[in-house]
Amino acid sequence: MIINKSNISDFGLVFNSDNKASVYAAKEFNKYLERCCGFKLENYKDNKHFISIGYNAQSATIIDGADKTTLKESGLRIAFKGGNAYIYGGSDKGVIYGVYEFLERFLGVKFLTATDEVTPKNDELKVEEKDIECNPCFPQRE
Repeated sequence: MIINKSNISDFGLVFNSDNKASVYAAKEFNKYLERCCGFKLENYKDNKHFISIGYNAQSATIIDGADKTTLKESGLRIAFKGGNAYIYGGSDKGVIYGVYEFLERFLGVKFLTATDEVTPKNDELKVEEKDIECNPCFPQRE
């Protein structure tokens, strides 16, 4: 899946604007996308594809109750279906962790400390469509 090539993208961003964690996660996603690739995703409208963050109308089509119960509070899942990406978690915290996991795996962002990070430049954002699930052993990360 190619999300961006030469600052051109057919993707929009979907998130629940009434959920503070989803709003924060979407802002973080776009902040690092702009730092690495030089552009931000607009809110999903008539785009061909989307990246869904958290629980919303689009993610409800692929997430069922059983799916949510397999994730611990800090757990996360990045799923792909129909040319779209879905980032969600076992809680609001898991959603935020899911965005950071996406940024690390696919953009190459490295969060070294609370104040030190590496944000490599990417002309093309290509994502392998392989579902990822992570349930950390520790309930809180620092």
